[in-house]
Amino acid sequence: MTLEWKVTLTDGQHAIRFIHGTTSGKRVLLVDGKEVIRKNWMFKLVGDEHFVLGSKGDHRGCIQIVAEGLSYTYSLYIDGKPYEDFTQTWKKAMKTWYFEADDKHHLIVMDMETMKIFVDGEETKAEGDFVDDGTETHFNIGSQPAYIFTTPSTEGNTMDHILFVNDEEVLPTDEDRTKKPQSQVKWTGKKS
Repeated sequence: MTLEWKVTLTDGQHAIRFIHGTTSGKRVLLVDGKEVIRKNWMFKLVGDEHFVLGSKGDHRGCIQIVAEGLSYTYSLYIDGKPYEDFTQTWKKAMKTWYFEADDKHHLIVMDMETMKIFVDGEETKAEGDFVDDGTETHFNIGSQPAYIFTTPSTEGNTMDHILFVNDEEVLPTDEDRTKKPQSQVKWTGKKS
């Protein structure tokens, strides 16, 4: 059995691949293509596999294997939250942009609760200015000037956050379009 998930953090998307030999108990866990766990023979076919995630190892992951009759249920947890909950919380709290500047691929993440801005996984120094209809939070991406314009949404009591690099708008995205496409499997259900 092979399962794959994508997890977005402030330092980018991470691919998690878990291989489970349902007769031998074999468990192999790869994070971003790097093997972090290998257990070739196990008598206990169920249980948890814990690992760290993120370029600084500051997030915790767990794959939970539960037997249900002759089949298994696999669940991924990130920082103690089920995968689906973590992903939904992330999408509500973070705004992400992937793009190219200075011949490099970049990821910008804005934590909409704290207003912190991360450039390629590192919190960056930013300065806010009040302007007509909102605020501009200025920072640099390499040698490129950038700012995030925050303004009230036309749809009610939310805010719109718009990234500009060299005064050109960069569209937000949840997917890293600068990398080759990876598996779209986001499965945490029952599989026999």
